[in-house]
Amino acid sequence: MADIISLLKMAQERLDEFDPVFNDKAATVLAILRSKGVVARTRLAQSNRWHQLLSAAFVVAFEEKHDIHITTRRHQVLYDAGISTKLTYWLDQCCEQELLVTQSQRKRAAGRLSLGELLQHYLSESPGGITHAC
Repeated sequence: MADIISLLKMAQERLDEFDPVFNDKAATVLAILRSKGVVARTRLAQSNRWHQLLSAAFVVAFEEKHDIHITTRRHQVLYDAGISTKLTYWLDQCCEQELLVTQSQRKRAAGRLSLGELLQHYLSESPGGITHAC
């Protein structure tokens, strides 16, 4: 199990490597997040970097076989770590859309989260994570 803040840092390192397979998987996850309405398709100038980073963190969690651990929902802790305070909202939306599986009965991102079936399917489908439907 890996803390979300650690996963975001690992994701940034992986994005900085410019690995086309990893970047393709992250783009696939980002497309899923946008299609489910988890992250906005607008305001890309302000939030696109964070959307990409969140998507890449999910790819890292999948590849490293980690569950995601949410140690805090406090905005001040996220802000101090240099992370967007919208993170908790996006994670909550992922739980509501069943992209992340939560132990919380309120469908909130708290404690231990695991990737949902849809994300696991697309990330395990092919090396690049993309399938072509006819």
